[in-house]
Amino acid sequence: MSWSEADPGQGSPAGIQGVAAMRTARAAKVRDAQRTIQSVASQSGVDWEAASQRSFAAELSKKAADIELVATGLEKQATALTTYSGALTQIKDRQVVLETRRATAEQDLSSARAKMPFPAVFPQTTSPLLTGKPVPDDEAAKADLARQKAKAQGLIDDAQSDLRAIDAEWDVLVSDRRRIDATCAAALQNQDVLGGLSSFSGADVASKSPDDLLSLLVGLSATDREMLLADNPDLAKKIAAASPEAVASWWDAIGDPSDPAPFSEQQQWFLATMPVTMGALDGLAPQARVAANKTNAQTRLDADQNELYSVMLSISALEGHVSTRALEKRRAELEAEIAYLKGAVGDDATVQLYLYEPDRSRIIEMEGTITDETKHVITYTPGTFADLAKFYDGSTQAVASFFVQKHPDTVAFVYKDGRYPGEYGQKSDMDLTKIFEANDEELALQSGRQLASFERGLDASSPVVRGAGSTAIAHSWGLANVTSAEVAGAHWDNVISLAGAGMPEQWSADPTTNYVHESYPDLLWEAQLTGQVWDERNPGTSDAFDRHFYAGPEPFIQTGSVMGVDYAYPDQGVLLDNHNLIASIARENRAVLDHIDKVIYGVR
Repeated sequence: MSWSEADPGQGSPAGIQGVAAMRTARAAKVRDAQRTIQSVASQSGVDWEAASQRSFAAELSKKAADIELVATGLEKQATALTTYSGALTQIKDRQVVLETRRATAEQDLSSARAKMPFPAVFPQTTSPLLTGKPVPDDEAAKADLARQKAKAQGLIDDAQSDLRAIDAEWDVLVSDRRRIDATCAAALQNQDVLGGLSSFSGADVASKSPDDLLSLLVGLSATDREMLLADNPDLAKKIAAASPEAVASWWDAIGDPSDPAPFSEQQQWFLATMPVTMGALDGLAPQARVAANKTNAQTRLDADQNELYSVMLSISALEGHVSTRALEKRRAELEAEIAYLKGAVGDDATVQLYLYEPDRSRIIEMEGTITDETKHVITYTPGTFADLAKFYDGSTQAVASFFVQKHPDTVAFVYKDGRYPGEYGQKSDMDLTKIFEANDEELALQSGRQLASFERGLDASSPVVRGAGSTAIAHSWGLANVTSAEVAGAHWDNVISLAGAGMPEQWSADPTTNYVHESYPDLLWEAQLTGQVWDERNPGTSDAFDRHFYAGPEPFIQTGSVMGVDYAYPDQGVLLDNHNLIASIARENRAVLDHIDKVIYGVR
């Protein structure tokens, strides 16, 4: 409540008492609801004898306990406000008394000063023209003037003493107002009133760092969390800015190891309430992110299905009248995404989304499940023109899936976080005129910082991941992404180039990393021979890489004869096929896959 030192009694005790009465009335209604819930819980077993009934009754009992906290809190708030109202009434009464005394003292002071003889006020002024009196010329007159002066000064001193006493009492009044405000605020924020929210003040969410805020979120009841979120709609944004290490510690702290369920009640609340934030939160346990992204996938699936219905209606209405090519293209995009997302939702989901923000071209799919038996973690990043459509048809995930299926102790993350070179639009378009983006070092370094952040979050999220062998497999431009991530601090035990494009100028080989390059003669190799790709910094010529070249299933040199003159030329179609072949699980690529297997898992 706003008040000033000039008006310490400002405020309405009656209004405060009215707010207290509202709290009391609301507490009574809450207790009525509590009794209803308790009655339902106690009677639910009359005709329902099963484990589900006991679970139902236990859940209702928990709700009743939360409601008890709310009712008790409201009642204690009412008590605190009633006490505050009474104290404020006393402050106002004391202020009235002091203001009356001050007015009397100031009037007395004014009267006393008026009684001071004029020559005493201006002793140098004795002219009869000014004083109206003859100049005293004898000792009796001087003595009388002195007595008048002394009497007036005494009255002045008394009045000034009263004012000083009133000022001192006013200071006490101001101090008492501060004290009753602080007492009321403390009572309203007490653990008994706010429950877990007693740790928060009105400015705490805004003023605390994201890491510190997470530590305050541990142990809050469901009611506390709902109230906190209602008062702080930006809470999810603050959580999203926390460090991966703080997120991991917080997630462990709100877990319940004794509960056989995958997630504790607190964890489930955050996953259900903030699925977008949780689905992209570095440091969160991978299975928790997958759970959050199930919700996000279902939301997207519902929106896609509604849009598809609208698109099909439009095609039906316009067909035969105007071109529907753009609508047909959109329909194909929606159908592809819908088919993919159907695999990512429900209890029998086959697709595990570690990240899914399609409008920002962000998708990371997790292959396999992290368990105590996990010994290897693979990060696979595709290359130029990588888009969501290639995730939807499964071609991007093929190599990672191959090793996960072959080795149950392996988990792979198929990674694409943001737009890749040459990608155009949200989904299945590519722009060949943007091929030179694959040679843009700044773009690679920016993407590398994001990839390094992903790896940091993954390591923080799980001790199993931190202890596992790590491998990055990168196709084409993906190698520029991986080596740029190394510049930003990422580390892998193995870096495997599948026809990798190049490395940034700042990159240098990590002496603890095993670098391997696998390649066929392909279009990228042909471009690298010109020296224009990554200024000749490529894995095919770098001594840091153990290089392995393969002939490919088809000869890439074609021959012909014109007017008896023989000639030879590189077959661009074969070279393109070879560039795609090395990132596939085709039978013709088995030698490459077998060698990668040996690199990661050793000779078996």
